[in-house]
Amino acid sequence: MKRIFLSMMIALTMPLLSSCGFFSENDDTDSGAGGKDEEAVNYSDVITQTMNESNELLQDFNQALDSFYANQLTEKTFGERMEEYIPRANEIAGNLDNVMYDVEPGLHEFHRSLIDLTNQQHQMFLDAVDMANDEDKNVDKETLREQYSSIKQTQATLIEEYQTKQMETEEEN
Repeated sequence: MKRIFLSMMIALTMPLLSSCGFFSENDDTDSGAGGKDEEAVNYSDVITQTMNESNELLQDFNQALDSFYANQLTEKTFGERMEEYIPRANEIAGNLDNVMYDVEPGLHEFHRSLIDLTNQQHQMFLDAVDMANDEDKNVDKETLREQYSSIKQTQATLIEEYQTKQMETEEEN
């Protein structure tokens, strides 16, 4: 039973680790153009994975906040739900640290912005839990909605920025 569990865990984590560059087939000593293209594709995969995982949490957060507004969730239940998001949000932000050295030089500022975005998301969940656990205050739904909206706007801006950089790179080649 332990072997099956361990095998399943390895099978589930290998795609995540490979998409983050841990098992990349890139050879750092390759100075040809193929090496750069492969790195860009890997980084594109990281961006896609980061945005997809982030969106899953954000969509669930948005639904929970809507339910809280509609009195379908109590403050306590809302806080408990937010607590469930914290480890995953932390993991998403941490995964970007794992690929920091794989980022092409022209994308470092973009990568810093992406790290900032995932940390803002993580902080929003921490804030929501903090508000829900503070018996002297109510959860500030308006502030959480504003944080959510800001994160989504920044996310859209970053995706547009990355796509623009990719088109510029393709035009140069």
